[in-house]
Formats: sequence, C-alpha cells, structure tokens
Amino acid sequence: GNECIVLRNHRFWTCSIAPHFPIFNKHFDKHIPLNEDDGIDIYKAKDQQEIREFLAQPREFCKYCNSAGRTQDHPWERTEGKIEEWV
Repeated sequence: GNECIVLRNHRFWTCSIAPHFPIFNKHFDKHIPLNEDDGIDIYKAKDQQEIREFLAQPREFCKYCNSAGRTQDHPWERTEGKIEEWV
C-alpha cells in the first residue's frame, strides 16, 4: 500500500487495485467485498491530517493482496481477459 495512492470518485485509496476491484468482481463473477472504509471520501474528511492518517494505515481490503508475491516490469500487452492476469 501507499505505493500508488489513487483518487477515484472523490475517494482516496491506498493502492490502485481496490478502487478498480468492482470491475474484477463483475467480469469474473466474484463477490470480494470492497467496504466503505477501504477508501476515504475527500468531502467527508475533516482535514488533510485525517486523510494522511487514513492513508498511512492498511485497510480491510489489504488482506486480499499478496504484496510479497507481486512482480513488476511486465511488458505491456493487450489483456486476454483471464483471471491469472489479475491474481
């Protein structure tokens, strides 16, 4: 987490995976929950300190991530739509 903070739909997320996970769930007919507390609404936060503290902590959704097994520097290519491309 916190390697790629994302702002999507007026919410900050600690990674780029969580805010896009509804696409995964829909495409692969999965039901992995994304909770309200996995992102912070920038309009409901009382100040920037609250946002910073939120982003400094792992979220419930983080338990689904295998960050130790993550690989990088893959060549860009068009998706084949396989679940293995995500997990």
